[in-house]
Amino acid sequence: DGSEIMLYGDGTRDHTHARDVTALATASLTTQPGAGQVWTCNAGAGASWALDAVVALVARHCSRPIRTRQVGAQPGDAARTHAC
Repeated sequence: DGSEIMLYGDGTRDHTHARDVTALATASLTTQPGAGQVWTCNAGAGASWALDAVVALVARHCSRPIRTRQVGAQPGDAARTHAC
């Protein structure tokens, strides 16, 4: 239909699978830190992915081209994200 996927900034982001976020949420609800302890957590894949490579992979699996357009970063976008 002529639609295209917009790739913002440099098109690289750290992606976290929903399963990992669910495991973190469950752990935070079922784990109690010991007396005087603080429980710190962070969810992330620990690896950044180029979004154009992800789109290309999806296009190959769907056997059809996917149009993209690289545009500038949006206000408030983090220059880099990385969590592990």
